[in-house]
Amino acid sequence: MSPFALRKLHSASGVLPVGVFLLLHLWTQSAVHDGRAAYDGAMDRALSIPLQPLLELVFVLIPLAFHASYGVVIALRSRPTVTAYPTARNWMHVAQRSSGVVTLIFILWHMAQTWLPRVVGEVRAVQMHPHLVEALSSTTAGLPLTALGMLVGVGAASFHFANGLWSAAVSWGLLLTRRAQSVAGGVAVVLGVVLFLAWADVTVHLATGGRVLPFGGSARVVATPEEVCRDPVPAAAPSGSGAAAPR
Repeated sequence: MSPFALRKLHSASGVLPVGVFLLLHLWTQSAVHDGRAAYDGAMDRALSIPLQPLLELVFVLIPLAFHASYGVVIALRSRPTVTAYPTARNWMHVAQRSSGVVTLIFILWHMAQTWLPRVVGEVRAVQMHPHLVEALSSTTAGLPLTALGMLVGVGAASFHFANGLWSAAVSWGLLLTRRAQSVAGGVAVVLGVVLFLAWADVTVHLATGGRVLPFGGSARVVATPEEVCRDPVPAAAPSGSGAAAPR
């Protein structure tokens, strides 16, 4: 496949499979604002889609692997010219490549913390809420490093997606005039800010029970101790009770 075709496929994979998944994932995670039960229900619906593992592999993991790996190739091959030509477009080009590297590191870390434990059975879907609460509310030397890392990661991902959407539109010939590119650039800025605030709202809620955005969700934003600590696995029947063991 020619470099031109690979670049087109790279931009398309970042917008359609990966970008759509980013938005759907945000939608699912935003259910946390309505409490533990709503979050568990959203996770159950997402994981109960027919052929979910196959769909996740074909439409998320493979496109993400291609987009990330070829993005690294592009970043290594590119030669920034901001010192010679310090234009806004050149700076955005550097920012896009840099945010892509940060986003890749964040995704690998996030998958190791959440997706992999769920796949191997260490953390069940109904245990994900307390798992995330515990991780994001933890501190090291008094600093919430995990939560801060999450904010940096979702910030990089939000910028990379929004700016990449604009770049893809230009690359595919959808924005032919300077005015169209300028208007679309403003829309991309708003989209990136909205995405970051929405992701930050989810992160802060899980870490502290508070909110970044003053709207959406139910009035009760802090899970009760019973919700956080509940174990969905049925307790074993007492010896001699006559209760049949679950099969």
